[in-house]
Amino acid sequence: MFARTWRWLRIELPFAIAVAAAAAAWIYLLAFAGHWRRASGVLAVAVLGCAIARAALPRERAGLLAVRDRWFDVLCYLLVGGVIL
Repeated sequence: MFARTWRWLRIELPFAIAVAAAAAAWIYLLAFAGHWRRASGVLAVAVLGCAIARAALPRERAGLLAVRDRWFDVLCYLLVGGVIL
């Protein structure tokens, strides 16, 4: 059971890091409501990190970051991260 969970976590690690960064931005926004620009910056960096991870990792290791073709995913992540930033 533990080996199966470890294998799943290893595959989904880039997505888990992105979700953790988004949660950190949300918690920062709740704790310091006047600093919403910093929270949006953290969220933008998380999405841009998703673009880098999707570009660097093969489809089998990208996990839930791999939705469509690699170039389309990277382009969408860069576009969304740039708009947020």
